[in-house]
Amino acid sequence: MSRKMKPHRSTPSRRASSQRHFNVNDAPRVEKPLPLVCGACGACGSYNVGTVTLDPTVAKSPDQSAMVEAVGFTGYFRCRECDAGGPWEFPPETVMYLTALTVAALAEIEDVPLILGCTATFDKQTFRYTTDGEAHLKGLIDREPERAFLWVRLGNLYSHAGQNERSETAYERAIELDPEDIEAHAMFGQLLVEVGRPLEAVPHWHAVLKHARDARQVNKELRRNLVRGAIECLLEARAESNGQIDLLPKMDPDEMEKGREDEPVVLELREFDLGSEEGINDLCDMFVEPPRRRGRGLFRRRRKQVPDASDGWRATPMRREALTVGRNDRCPCGSGHKYKKCCGR
Repeated sequence: MSRKMKPHRSTPSRRASSQRHFNVNDAPRVEKPLPLVCGACGACGSYNVGTVTLDPTVAKSPDQSAMVEAVGFTGYFRCRECDAGGPWEFPPETVMYLTALTVAALAEIEDVPLILGCTATFDKQTFRYTTDGEAHLKGLIDREPERAFLWVRLGNLYSHAGQNERSETAYERAIELDPEDIEAHAMFGQLLVEVGRPLEAVPHWHAVLKHARDARQVNKELRRNLVRGAIECLLEARAESNGQIDLLPKMDPDEMEKGREDEPVVLELREFDLGSEEGINDLCDMFVEPPRRRGRGLFRRRRKQVPDASDGWRATPMRREALTVGRNDRCPCGSGHKYKKCCGR
C-alpha cells in the first residue's frame, strides 16, 4: 500500500495536479480514542483511529457535511456490535475535534495528526478506511491467490495500521509463494525488529542480500534501499551479538556453480570500510549490481595471466616463419596470374 497526497496550494499552479507519496508512519496519530457512530447499525463507540486523512479539495469547504464525507482514518478497526468497517458518522464533539485539526493543518502547525490527502493502494485505488483497502486487496488476491506481490501489499497495509499479527501472516504467505521475494523478506524483517524479535529477522536480511541481484522486477532504486536497510540491520545485530551473527549470507557452492559447469568460478576478495558512507555504498552496489571491471563481473572467467618483466620474461612479437601469399597477390610460381586463379585453385 502506498500513501499519496495532493499538496495544498493557495494559488493555482501548473503542477497542482501532481501527487507525492507520504509515509503515514511518519505522521502523528490521534492520542485518545475518538467517538464514532457506526453507519451500518447505529452503535456508538470510541476507537483508535490512527491518523486522520482529509481530501484537500474540501478542506476549506464551509459545508460540514462535505468535510465529514471526505474524512478517513489510517487505523484498523471495526464496529464492536456488527463488525462493519464503515461508514462512520461523527457525533458533535468529534466534528468539533476534526474541525480544529483541519484548521491547524491548514495553518501548517507541526505534529497535527491529520494529513491533507488520501490513502491509496498500489493500483491507485483510493479509500477512506483501512478496511476498504483491505477489501480491495483481498478481492485482487481472490483472483490471483498465488501472486506473492499482492500478499506483500496486504501485509504493508496491516503493518501501517498496526495490525502486526495480520501483517506477519500476509508476509509469511508471500515468502511461501516466492522465497526469493526481497520485498517480502525486507518488510517481514522490519516487522520482526519492531515487535522485539530481531534474531528472527536475520535470515530475512540475509535473503534480501542473497536475492537482490536477481530481483529485476523491483526497480534498482528500491533494491538499493532494501539492501542498504538489510546491511545496516545486520551490522547492528552483529554488534549486539558480539560478532556471533554473520554479516553476509553464506553462499551455497552448488548455487554458485549453477549454470557455470563449463567455466571456473573466480572469487574476488575486496575490502570495505563500513565505518564510512562510501564503504557502505560500495557494499550495496556489490549486491545490487556488481561493478564491471574490464568487462568482467564479480564471477567471471579466469583470464590467462601474462608474466611481467620482473620474472625474467619479456614479451616479443610473434612472426610467421613461412611465406604467406594473399589471394590477390601474384602467384609465386612466376605465371604472372593472381594466386587465386593459379596455384590457389
